[in-house]
Amino acid sequence: MIAIIPASVTKRMWKCIGFWNISVRQGKLLRLVRCYSTDKRDHTPEKKTILQKLEGGFQFGKWKFYAQELVFKNLQPDSVPSSYKMCYRSGLETYANVAILVAASAAIGIPAFVSYQLLQMNVGIDTQELAAFLTVGIASIIATYTLSLRVPLRIYYSAKCDDFLVYFPHLIPYATKRINIQPGHVLPPTSSSGYFPWVNIQHIHTQTNQKMLIDGDKFILPMYYNKLMGY
Repeated sequence: MIAIIPASVTKRMWKCIGFWNISVRQGKLLRLVRCYSTDKRDHTPEKKTILQKLEGGFQFGKWKFYAQELVFKNLQPDSVPSSYKMCYRSGLETYANVAILVAASAAIGIPAFVSYQLLQMNVGIDTQELAAFLTVGIASIIATYTLSLRVPLRIYYSAKCDDFLVYFPHLIPYATKRINIQPGHVLPPTSSSGYFPWVNIQHIHTQTNQKMLIDGDKFILPMYYNKLMGY
């Protein structure tokens, strides 16, 4: 810890996190912090190297973390036949996986917490507050799962088979389930909303009634979206 900060200290806002960068000439950590600063006047070779690494991401096995977007990408996400090529990757992939992880943790933690509190009834627990907490917790878990399970993480297309393989999140965090979809078996959004943005991109698979939150702009080429919709 630094006890005395020189008068020449300057503060700069971090680009992604919003923490302060204290510019002092002590320690490798502070020099690294200074490299993340958004100060346009300080284009040192060290800073450029760090920024290039940020743009390229940091790889951990088959996962890659992009600090500027605060997302993780699975570099080898699915095992598909060689004729299938990825044509779509959702921008909500990381958020859907994290949401399911949080919901699964809450599904385990909330009942455990409520059970513990019920065992402590002699302490004077307010049962109405406990019931309200349980109700809100369960409702939040259901809502999180409902929306997250509608996000198609990745879509593959095979010109040879002329169909799509669509991967959705699973109830288990970071697991997936696969649906085979034929072109033209997807209905476009039938309504719009200014308060619930997911309604504007909600499609429906006619064969399974699976609701899918598909952003047409995330396809590699518009032709794949048109092909999926049967246009």
